[in-house]
Amino acid sequence: LKVSEKIGIPELEKDLLEENAHLVEYPFPIVGEFPKEFLNLPESLIITALKEHQRYICLRNKEGKLINYFIAVNNNLPKNPEILKRGHERVTKARLEDAKFYFEKDLKEPLEKRVEKLKGIVYHIRCGTLWDKTQRLIELGRYLTQKINPQIDLEKIQKACFYAKADLASEVVKEFTSLQGIMGSIYAEYFGRKDIALALYEQYLPYPQNESLPKTWEGTILSLVDKIDHIASLFGSGEKPTGEADPYGLRRSAYGIIKILIGKNIFLNLEETFDYGLR
Repeated sequence: LKVSEKIGIPELEKDLLEENAHLVEYPFPIVGEFPKEFLNLPESLIITALKEHQRYICLRNKEGKLINYFIAVNNNLPKNPEILKRGHERVTKARLEDAKFYFEKDLKEPLEKRVEKLKGIVYHIRCGTLWDKTQRLIELGRYLTQKINPQIDLEKIQKACFYAKADLASEVVKEFTSLQGIMGSIYAEYFGRKDIALALYEQYLPYPQNESLPKTWEGTILSLVDKIDHIASLFGSGEKPTGEADPYGLRRSAYGIIKILIGKNIFLNLEETFDYGLR
């Protein structure tokens, strides 16, 4: 975008561009600025806060680092662009202050307490809480490790399974659900769990818009057990997809399992595995 060429490089996402295009009839982009202090927040949190709430486009410098500028797309040419710019900047500052508050609040509570709070979050009415799911992940993780590669560090696998859903009890993820896994990885690093931090992010791979596969064994096992448990639990409770609807994303989970097994050249007897998961 020419409006920002002297300031930075816009982080263009197809979905965000299309959404902005459909929201306005006569687009008028304007560059705004927010206080540099907010750059201390995780980049993904800044981008998500501006994108999901305001549909703003963030900017990076030539080195690829996020900078404290954004692009807001308006409808029609305003009489006074400066007033419009200040309005966008006030809203942006408020959004980032909220994000900062949630993030700092999360850092005051260790991951173990987040895991404990999963006992109060329902996963599915017939499948128990997220705490119940965590226990299933640990058990299934132990089973898959032995089946796939007994040389894998089982302690790390079980630790990854234990903390896998901790960020779902965090304030940030309650506000920005798309950051699940991403914030889990960030919190794991902050609280000294660097050995499993990447695995917590990789558990949701591959994404529909990102075909990347987990790179670590911990992430691979965690991604598989999460998807296998999801399918086994929902099918076991009668929540089967139809030709018209798949509200729980069961087909996506099945595709993810197959994609990982083929992409990582892993042999796994799925019939035996699902029998184990349905016990």
